[in-house]
Amino acid sequence: MLSEYPVIRALLIKNPDRNAEPVTDFRKLYEPIRKRNKAIEIFKKKGEVDKVQKEQGKLPKNWVVLERAYRAIQTKERLIRNINDNPKETPAAKLALTNILLKQMINEAKHAVNLYYNKEVYTIKLDNE
Repeated sequence: MLSEYPVIRALLIKNPDRNAEPVTDFRKLYEPIRKRNKAIEIFKKKGEVDKVQKEQGKLPKNWVVLERAYRAIQTKERLIRNINDNPKETPAAKLALTNILLKQMINEAKHAVNLYYNKEVYTIKLDNE
């Protein structure tokens, strides 16, 4: 992994990316849950209660942790789009605000993965550390 090299790691920390490893890992974990929940909603609309219960039984016991994180990350992505679409903001301000939100997204993803596995997969570093 490139993030193992100190110079690359310093660049990644200084300029966070929405495709950072923790976010990508989170999305890989969440994708099957998203698909299953979508199927559950379709079965609910059709009134197929037995299929709803069957699909709900297939969800991992702590899927709600990932669902909450997904919603928080989606909110931050919407905020980033709104910031970048705002013609009144300077490019420097847009970059600063976007970097803050991206760091929050990365920490949210790390926290969700840690909770999902019930162990420290990722270390969460705060800006003041």
